[in-house]
Amino acid sequence: MKFLYDLGLHVLTVGAFCRKRSRTHFKERLGMGFPKIEKKGRPLIWIHAVSVGETKAIAPLVKKLKASPNNPLILFSNVTSTGHEEALRVVPEADWHVFLPFDLSYRIRPLVKQVAPDLVLISETDFWHHFEAAAKEVGAPVILVNGKVSETSFNRFLRLPTFSKLVLNPIDLFCVQGKLYAERFAKIGIPREKIIITGNVKLDGLAAENVREEWKQKFGIADNDLVLTCGSTHDPEEKILLRALKELWEKFPQLKVLLVPRHPERFEAVSKIIEHEEIPCIRYSEGIPFGNHKLMLVDAMGVLRQCYQVSDVAFVGGSLTPKVGGHNILEPAFYGVPVVYGPFMDAQPDFVDLMRAYRAGVQVTVETLAPALERLLKHPHKRKELAKSGLKLVQEAKGAIDTTYQAINRYLSLAKK
Repeated sequence: MKFLYDLGLHVLTVGAFCRKRSRTHFKERLGMGFPKIEKKGRPLIWIHAVSVGETKAIAPLVKKLKASPNNPLILFSNVTSTGHEEALRVVPEADWHVFLPFDLSYRIRPLVKQVAPDLVLISETDFWHHFEAAAKEVGAPVILVNGKVSETSFNRFLRLPTFSKLVLNPIDLFCVQGKLYAERFAKIGIPREKIIITGNVKLDGLAAENVREEWKQKFGIADNDLVLTCGSTHDPEEKILLRALKELWEKFPQLKVLLVPRHPERFEAVSKIIEHEEIPCIRYSEGIPFGNHKLMLVDAMGVLRQCYQVSDVAFVGGSLTPKVGGHNILEPAFYGVPVVYGPFMDAQPDFVDLMRAYRAGVQVTVETLAPALERLLKHPHKRKELAKSGLKLVQEAKGAIDTTYQAINRYLSLAKK
């Protein structure tokens, strides 16, 4: 299995070099230019988050760790360029920001040995055997925080028990988001004493500041406008949404729409889709408010939460396509905004369970998308009911950061001084 694992890693590495998008930081992924780190007697925590979502989720925990009595050094790593950029923005407290080198034993092991972390935290799902094994070799406990395992990965782990042991056995503690994931890890073979349910830190990481009026003015939204944000969209969701919007604009001429694609590399492609549909559109990067326009393409990172906050209704993408499995449908609810989402939520089953239990959102299909949005836009009392339920949900579900911190604190306390 180790041979097959290493062979697969080399294939992935060559594949990354062949992809133009991955080539930008290819040298960093080989470990070249890795910082020379001196701990000077302080404990060092290596925190890894694969991309944007995992980075945003774990950011508040990083701040809490940084403020702990141990005064630890923080090395924060990502895999993707967008994740790295997000980490620079939301985790400025980290002492170093790096790309996680490819999990080639002859590249990652010397680097881990040089860094000599006292604790390794992995956010959500990114498991790498040689990285974990090297951490164990230098005496660092490895902890999964905000852990989860999708149904697809769960079935894969069950089919490949030897691989499961390879990448999961080095982990000392599994801090998981909910009961469903705890059961899945147990069925994979993780001892139950290594699993603890801490909740989902994404619910604690949402910004609490009220910037609604400021951003309404920035976007050029009038008091009598209705605002719909379509957030974290993927291909082909924009086409589906634009067809629905053409129907809605006929009935709600005052409807303003903020379209926020998930990945910045798709901004131009989405712009061309809008142009092909012959819909007048302005781009956020142009700095022009809505005016008489009805559609704004938000072609910038870090603006989605502000978009949700100025909205009357929000649609959360990644849920109309089975390729993704959904995103954080609780995020708009934090701001008292009714949430609409699609049928494909395999990656976020706990969120769906919460939404259903609190009756805080509306799940739709492609066929029922437009009618559902129409009902919410037409009836303010329906929006108010969903908003009230959503606020109750997020308030009662918070506290995961403190629970997670307490779970890992004994490992942090034992970190070498």
